[in-house]
Amino acid sequence: MKKNRSSPPRIAHWILENVFSDRGRFTHLGDFTQVFNQIVKDKGYRHGWIWYWSQTLNALPWFLSIYFCWSIAMIKNFIITAFRYMYKRKGFSLINILGLAFGIAIIILIGQFLYFEFSYDKFHPKLDQIYHVADKEENSYRVDYRIKDRILENIPQVNNACLYRPYATELNAREHVFEFEHVLLVDPAFFEIFHFPFVQGNGRAGLANLNSIILTESASQRIFGSEDPIGQMLVLNHKDEMFVSGIIADFPPNSSFQADLIASAENTKHKRLSYGMDCLTYDGVDDSQCRYPYGIFLELSSQADPASVEKQINSLFTGEDYRYPNTLTLTPFKHSYLHNQYRASRLSHGNLGLLQILSLIGLLVLVLAIMNYINLTTAAYNYRIKEIGVKKCLGVNRRPLIFQFMGESLIVCLFAAGLGLILAKLFLPFFNQFVDMPLHIQVFTNANLFIMFVLFIVCLGALAGIYPAFILSGILPIQLLRSGAASGRARSTLRNILNVFQFAVTICLMIGLMIMLKQIHFVKHKDLGFDTDRLVNLKLHHKMGGLALSLQKKLQQYPGITDITLTSGIPGKISMTMGGFKSIIIDDQFLNTFGLKIIQGRNLLPGDINKACLVNEAGLQKFENRDFRGQKANTCEVVGVVSDFHYTSLHQEIGPLALFAYDEAWGRSHLSFKLSGSMQEGIEFIKNAWMTTCPDFLFEFHFYDEWFDVLYRKEENLAKMISIFSILAIVISCLGLFGLALFNAEQRTKEIGIRKVLGSSIREIVLLLTKTALKWALIANLIAWPLAWWVMSKWLENFAYRTVISWWVFAAASGSVLLLAVLTISWQTVRAALADPVEALRYE
Repeated sequence: MKKNRSSPPRIAHWILENVFSDRGRFTHLGDFTQVFNQIVKDKGYRHGWIWYWSQTLNALPWFLSIYFCWSIAMIKNFIITAFRYMYKRKGFSLINILGLAFGIAIIILIGQFLYFEFSYDKFHPKLDQIYHVADKEENSYRVDYRIKDRILENIPQVNNACLYRPYATELNAREHVFEFEHVLLVDPAFFEIFHFPFVQGNGRAGLANLNSIILTESASQRIFGSEDPIGQMLVLNHKDEMFVSGIIADFPPNSSFQADLIASAENTKHKRLSYGMDCLTYDGVDDSQCRYPYGIFLELSSQADPASVEKQINSLFTGEDYRYPNTLTLTPFKHSYLHNQYRASRLSHGNLGLLQILSLIGLLVLVLAIMNYINLTTAAYNYRIKEIGVKKCLGVNRRPLIFQFMGESLIVCLFAAGLGLILAKLFLPFFNQFVDMPLHIQVFTNANLFIMFVLFIVCLGALAGIYPAFILSGILPIQLLRSGAASGRARSTLRNILNVFQFAVTICLMIGLMIMLKQIHFVKHKDLGFDTDRLVNLKLHHKMGGLALSLQKKLQQYPGITDITLTSGIPGKISMTMGGFKSIIIDDQFLNTFGLKIIQGRNLLPGDINKACLVNEAGLQKFENRDFRGQKANTCEVVGVVSDFHYTSLHQEIGPLALFAYDEAWGRSHLSFKLSGSMQEGIEFIKNAWMTTCPDFLFEFHFYDEWFDVLYRKEENLAKMISIFSILAIVISCLGLFGLALFNAEQRTKEIGIRKVLGSSIREIVLLLTKTALKWALIANLIAWPLAWWVMSKWLENFAYRTVISWWVFAAASGSVLLLAVLTISWQTVRAALADPVEALRYE
């Protein structure tokens, strides 16, 4: 067989041998073409494969130009056709755009939130090398601060290590008192491991001694205004004098660390500022059996194996010394925000469950919007039969038609994207309240988000348009001549499936929302076991000492204040655990103030100070034979049992609680009392008494019913958010139902006219047009009910005390959705039924 002399390998060989080897490299096609033609001319080629290839190469720019112009013309034609159809079918187009716009708005908001949440701590250059030390047995990040030095001295793979301890404080400066919730005790290595830039000073100099303190820019502005703060004196905890030694930039909002003031961790060794002690034994002097809990971060070398380093760390501690735990583990800091594995890290943490719920709901709302588009586009394809049939008769194949309909889908998505951005901007303030974050729409200010948004819109256009494009482009020209050929059983089945899915999702959201609201109402109105009516608490500072007693005596002078008690710890805020019991230090008025009853034994007496205590009914279960007599809690004799009451949120069961009668050396944290009469006058008297007795301390009070309501703020926000998404899902579904009702009414215009002429009533016609949609809505309940029951049963497991999932919730949710569906469909069907039958039967 004779070899083809014009084969691609031969052509390539000739070009390499005659063009590139003699003429060098080329910068563009024009240079290459010129050299190629010159060689063809010099060698005298007038025919053959080289001559033909040279002619093709000369014509290539013309071919490219023609193809480009043809592409522009086709795109222009697609756009003109799309706009003509959208203008002609304004109702359908508006419904499609609105449905997609709502879905896009939700995706923008949720996507912005997800992007922010997943960006936490990503600004630290050494993020991949930072690990958090945790006590595996105690399931806690709280470990003794001395562990840090032991690790640095013995493990070379650890480049650096730092301590951190957050706390809150009151600060006195310039005859004003300030409260700061975010104060950090750290060592200088903290600023070497983490990236928090200084405005003035640096980490080493800023924490040079015990009295040095670093302020953030916003804290400095709050305290000193525009004045230079360096060297200025502050008083922390109403006792410790500190001097400003540096200014640091405000911590980014997407930082797990948040701080306004930063001081040296060396203060802990001298029992200053803030410190905690976990002791086996302590006599007030010898602390050899005490831990000073801190958080510790390690910076490993880039080549270090975390598992190997963890093993080496554990080999340093034998467990014989109480201060050093038996088993330490390392957790990557880059995962800690969303995957907090151990308790007591005291850093900001995200809610992975919330992210998953929001992502799922956002996806469902978007899917509903896409289904609406597909439903309405395929339902209305009768209007495109003539256009498509004529084009096919003129020789247009299927591919250009697919491109046309995909282009129309993309144009609709572009309109919806613009409207969706406007809606997202309008919804943003409400969304920020729900997630409690200062989010901003950054689609046009963040390059990554802009690229993701553009890709999302393109993919959305393709996803929404691909099925209608293939269905519509497959119409045969002969369908122009067939009556009703375009009805399509398969397409009708698809629309029914999509309708069932829309109803099922909407009903699920409604059931979930109603159960959430029912549970929130249950926990907020459940009897807590003590009387919260007009019960007030004043927050005290532990440095107030005798001022607390003076304040108590002054408040007792007001006739509207009764049953006043001084305590350390209150229901809803207990920070002490002693002898295996959650602990509150009380006085002899505590039971009367809170309305608690002694059910066994007796109440505390003045002579019981430092000797006796009470336990609750749950605490009684800890004793053998449930007999409190002769039993002790933290060396104090148990003299009585009080009725159980909820001292934490209803997420947790009531656990063992002890009420101790310790002396004033233990300090007091709250002053609680009943307030009767005029609330405004009572609060004014309390504030005046506070400013007279202890003006250097911050005045803060709460009503107990509001205090406990805050414990369920997360659930309330989630319920509000789901309510908004449920409303949007219902709106999108109703838009789709309205569009289908409009289409069905138009398609059955002649049938309606004939039925009216033959005597059918308006009620019968309306029932005829609505019963199909209602049938699919009823079928959707069979899917929605068991799914909603399973999901909400799992959610209710977060509460130790929970409401019952009642049957009426399912009936009410389904009834509400069905009623909205009927109202949506009936509006158009009644209008069609009222039309003049003569107009319906007129020859087209």
